[in-house]
Amino acid sequence: MEIKLKFINIKNGQAVLKMDNGDHEVLWPQDKLPEGISEGEYLNFLISSSDFDDSLRKQKAKDILNEILNVE
Repeated sequence: MEIKLKFINIKNGQAVLKMDNGDHEVLWPQDKLPEGISEGEYLNFLISSSDFDDSLRKQKAKDILNEILNVE
């Protein structure tokens, strides 16, 4: 699942991120924000189980090898 959170501001060294509907607020370490992000910009978070993450990594590796080897 991918979620999109809006960067609101910094409070006590934590970034305040909110969902578009405003229902949920997430505090994120300020030092883990991308460089140069401005208030009002959005961040995308991918939330997955480790099994999904492993299969995604394997598929990406296969895709890269196929591209290198020109396999269609």
